[in-house]
Amino acid sequence: MTSPAGSEHTSESNSHNGDRSKSRGLFRKVAIALVVLAIPLVLFMASRYGEVQSVNFARSVEIAAGRTEIEPRYKIVIEAVVLDDQQHPLEVAETSASFYAQDRDGQKFLVSYDGGEQLNLRGGMQVKLAGHTHEGAPPWFHCSEVITDY
Repeated sequence: MTSPAGSEHTSESNSHNGDRSKSRGLFRKVAIALVVLAIPLVLFMASRYGEVQSVNFARSVEIAAGRTEIEPRYKIVIEAVVLDDQQHPLEVAETSASFYAQDRDGQKFLVSYDGGEQLNLRGGMQVKLAGHTHEGAPPWFHCSEVITDY
């Protein structure tokens, strides 16, 4: 008996459908494996870089020590008091500020704020400064956020 003319084509088509089904299954397994591996990595990165440390200025200088300009900087928070006197003038512009602060250990340091929001600062005000420290002579704090209501 001879086979009908279209049966060879149907057999060949079924073979291709089986190959596609196998590739979809393999793709699905690889995708699931990547998701399973990515979740712990994302959680690690979030815990490592997402947590803001509250430190004094001396510790912030230690954290900044040895970092190159291209390395990511850890965002930290320093609880401080804003200074405003002849030796430590408070200079506030519309969306930036330059001032001195004193941390809870009594260390005075320069703060450069460029967070974009207008600040209403005055000497003696308790603040939390969020940002990172730059090395230099003397080192200074690059502030992206000033928290006044806590």
